[in-house]
Amino acid sequence: MLRTLSHAAAGEIALRDALHEARAATRRAEHAAVQASTLARTLQESLLPARLPQIPGVRIAARYRRGAGGDEVLGDFYDVFPSTRSTWAAVVGDVSGKGPQAAKTTALARYTLRAAAARSSTPSHNLATLNTALREWYTDDSQYLTAVYATVRVNGTGVNVQVSCGGHDPALVRRADGTVETLGRYGLILGWLPQPALRDQRVQLHPGDSLLLYTDGVTEARRPTDRALFGIDRLRQVLADTTVDDADQLAAAVETAVLDFTGNRPGDDTAILALHVPALPD
Repeated sequence: MLRTLSHAAAGEIALRDALHEARAATRRAEHAAVQASTLARTLQESLLPARLPQIPGVRIAARYRRGAGGDEVLGDFYDVFPSTRSTWAAVVGDVSGKGPQAAKTTALARYTLRAAAARSSTPSHNLATLNTALREWYTDDSQYLTAVYATVRVNGTGVNVQVSCGGHDPALVRRADGTVETLGRYGLILGWLPQPALRDQRVQLHPGDSLLLYTDGVTEARRPTDRALFGIDRLRQVLADTTVDDADQLAAAVETAVLDFTGNRPGDDTAILALHVPALPD
C-alpha cells in the first residue's frame, strides 16, 4: 500500500515538474518570438530614413506598415534625398526575399542610389547604376529588386517630375481636380540582366497636384472574406475621391483604405510615399 502511494506521489511530482517545464518552455518561446519581432522591427526601421527632408515648394509624407505576422525583415523601402542640378530624388523599392539578405540588399540599394544621385539627376541612369551594383552583389538568379525613382525640381510654375520604373508599378499623379494619371513606363526588374530597358517619363505638377509612389503591398493587399485584390483601379478611385490639401492627407487616405479593405491585417509590408505641391494662396 505504501509503495503504491509512493509511486502515485512520485508520478504526481513528475507530472507537476513536466507541466512546469512545459510552461517555462512556452514562456521562453514567447519571449524569443517577441525579441525576434522587436529586432526585426528595429532593423527594418534602421533601413528607412529617420525623417523626411524639407523641400521648398513641395510637401512630403510617408507611411510604412509591416505585414501581419511578419517577424523577419522584408525588403520594402523608401527614401528622399538631394540630387544634382537643384533636384531631389524620391524612390520606393521592393527587394525579393526577407531576413538578413533582404536587409543587406536594401541598405546597398539606398546608398548606391544616393551616391548615384550625387552625379546624375536622370532616374534611368541611376537605376542602371543600381542594377550594376546588384549584379555584382547577388549570388544567385532568384534575387532581384524593383524600384520606382522620381526626380523633382521646383520651377516657376510648379514642380517638374521625371520618373523611371525598374520592374515596379508606375507612379500615380493626382491632379488638383481629382483626375488621376499614370507616370512611368514599365522597365525590367533590377539585378537580372546586364543592361535592363529603363526609360524616363516627364510631367509638370501644378499647384494642388500630388505624386504617389507605393509598393505592391498596396495593390496586392487582399480582402479576407473573398481574397479579392485591392488592385490599381481601387487605388486610383481612392486618390480621385480624396480631398487633398497636403501630402499627409493623401498618404493617410491610401493607408486607411488598405487597412479597411484587409480588416486591419495587411498580408505584406507596404510603403507609401506622397508628394504634394501646395495650392497658391487666394
